[in-house]
Amino acid sequence: MTFAQGMIEITRGHKIRRASWPDIRDHVLFTNGYLSIHHSTGAENALLVTEGDLFSDDWVVIRDAPTA
Repeated sequence: MTFAQGMIEITRGHKIRRASWPDIRDHVLFTNGYLSIHHSTGAENALLVTEGDLFSDDWVVIRDAPTA
């Protein structure tokens, strides 16, 4: 899925992640007005979207974990 398609899924309350990320528990959410990446360690950071993120098509939805 593309980044744009992933943003649609986030608005539906789903978490998304890149298939190429090494830790399958890391995911992206829309939190407090910005995109944030949640790490398996419990850390949360603002997602700095790169050109690689924007133009990749390896985004996937974590369907069993809606946020809303």
